[in-house]
Amino acid sequence: MLLLVLMFFFALFLTRFGVLDFLFNPNKPPTITMTTVLERIRLVSEPATVRYTYSSIIRTERDLPPILAGLYRDSLVLVAVGNVTAGIDLSKLSESDVQITDGAISISLPPPEVFDCFLDESESYVASRETGLFASPAPDFDVQARRFAVRYFRDQSLEQGILNEAQAEATKVVETLFGTLYPDMSVDATVKPQSDAIQIAETCQ
Repeated sequence: MLLLVLMFFFALFLTRFGVLDFLFNPNKPPTITMTTVLERIRLVSEPATVRYTYSSIIRTERDLPPILAGLYRDSLVLVAVGNVTAGIDLSKLSESDVQITDGAISISLPPPEVFDCFLDESESYVASRETGLFASPAPDFDVQARRFAVRYFRDQSLEQGILNEAQAEATKVVETLFGTLYPDMSVDATVKPQSDAIQIAETCQ
């Protein structure tokens, strides 16, 4: 009698944890939940970004009439090398953004945004600084030139389509990931339209 009771509970244990189902149906397709999809997507957040690198010569000078320029001139030339990074923040995905139907996964990604803008300090430098006979070097010229360079690189990247490229990269990464994980299912990743102003990081302002 005791043996029968032990066998009953052992069989119940195997059923409860899916052991019997695995043994008798090893090729059963995996169960895909929205939570699983979200966890997988968030793992690929970093590869779903695009970085543009720029270099430019920035000249900053005091605005003076020609007659005073020789005496009070103050100018600075900055060789600026910088980067702009854009992408899609996959951590913003919610369960409502993922739809799972028979044989298909549909994912609605957030709009792309500019993550970061910065100068490469190892490559950027002041190439020249000139002052007139009676001029003192303005202490903020260097800072002004660097800020201008960052904003210039930001604007250039937007004009050259960094957001479109980031959008294409993110959809490709997500579709490739799930196409590999679940080859028997179709995967369609789309990007939501921009509802408000483009999200741009504080470092790009």
